[in-house]
Amino acid sequence: GPLGRPPRWLAALTPCTNRSPADWNPPTNLGRSSGLKDPNSDDEMFVPTNTVETTCLTEPSKLEINQFVHPVPVEKAPKTIGEAINLKDKLKAAKWNKAIMKEYNAMKEFGVFKLVKLPKDASLVGSRWLLNIKRDDEKTYKARLVAQGYTQTFGHDFNATYCPVLSLRSFRAVCGYANWHKLKLFHTDISNAFLNANLKHKIYVKQPPGFIDPDNPDFVWELIKALYGLKQCGNEWNDLLIKWLLSIGFIRSTVDSCLLYKIMPNGMRILLGVYVDDLLLGASGTYADQFADQILKRFKGKNLGEVKRFLGMQIERDIEQQKLLIHQRDYIDEILQRFDVSNGKPSDTPLAAEPLTKNTAEEPNAKDAALLREGCGCLNYLAQCTRPDIAVAVSVLSQFVENPSRQHMDAFKRILSYLRGTRDLVIVFDGKMANDYNHSMQQFGLPACVKTSLADRQEKQRTMRSVTYGCGGLLH
Repeated sequence: GPLGRPPRWLAALTPCTNRSPADWNPPTNLGRSSGLKDPNSDDEMFVPTNTVETTCLTEPSKLEINQFVHPVPVEKAPKTIGEAINLKDKLKAAKWNKAIMKEYNAMKEFGVFKLVKLPKDASLVGSRWLLNIKRDDEKTYKARLVAQGYTQTFGHDFNATYCPVLSLRSFRAVCGYANWHKLKLFHTDISNAFLNANLKHKIYVKQPPGFIDPDNPDFVWELIKALYGLKQCGNEWNDLLIKWLLSIGFIRSTVDSCLLYKIMPNGMRILLGVYVDDLLLGASGTYADQFADQILKRFKGKNLGEVKRFLGMQIERDIEQQKLLIHQRDYIDEILQRFDVSNGKPSDTPLAAEPLTKNTAEEPNAKDAALLREGCGCLNYLAQCTRPDIAVAVSVLSQFVENPSRQHMDAFKRILSYLRGTRDLVIVFDGKMANDYNHSMQQFGLPACVKTSLADRQEKQRTMRSVTYGCGGLLH
């Protein structure tokens, strides 16, 4: 239940050590409304998300210590360009210099700015370089010039700021639909996406560190195109991209504005998920290549082929067996390395049976509070993406981040220890049972399972409840 080992019906979590996607035989699938219209009727399509029950081939408590892989030390990115180009490791310094120059040249190519004298009464926005190490199939050094948008004024140099992104539920719907129909999942990345969008307001930015014009050091940049860090940059880019996608025949879902679909001449629907500058397309190989060519003619970017990673999640597939696995082993390793939990005995459960209580200390420990806030943020993303078995533990612990006690810090370490022992759990999508979906719905309806913690929150007598839906009567 909520205070112990996750119940069997919570999610499709299965140890994935030394096995291929074809080895899994999960018993059922779930589905949800997609918001996509069926051209032959007025009904909405129901897209199976192929989520299956918790069937642990090996319980976490029975795993041996020697099965655990100790996380590899994570290289930290420099904080400034001066630190980056003056590293003792000359090879790394050269890579950082190349990344910085690549970003600056891209801004010149897109015509992002022009050098002007700052007009009177005009506000000036600062800028700085952000350096990051992107860990995909290979390590990539990335540099980004960002505007310090927190100095902008609403109504003066920006209005709309909202930028929708693909929800995780829609991401799973795309994966489930593609897995069900044996479609390929293709990943396209738009390079320097925000630099494509034109600005509606005049914005002036300080010349960035390392690139101050020696002839006009007092001049500033007048931005023609959107720059990362501006409050409206995401909104401007999303408007540009969605309008273009609609112009080439895509239709927006009524459920998620970043989930689009297109009906092909043969009746097949292809799905497209948009997450800022990352596009996930579920389609046949022929159309995927055509779409990649079409979008790369309009925007500069690259076709990454069949998706292996998306939003920090790793994806493995066996198309013929209709099996798809999603996990975040690398992200778990990074979390364990960040919080220095690479040794010690793993925990059997994410949360102890003893209830967490409020800290009675008058003065909160600022260091522990900052650490716990950071940790809960990392764990919350993990719980939402691929590890629902820690969702309750993270939810309970997050209520004490402002004034944590030693009990709360120990509970945080317990979750990390549990992850260390269960890093090989994955979500399994099985598309073979999707063909029986309509029949099972008609025969059994839509069952639901409810679990409660029976007022375990002593100070307020609260009850925590979790609900899981399934189909075909195969809910355990």
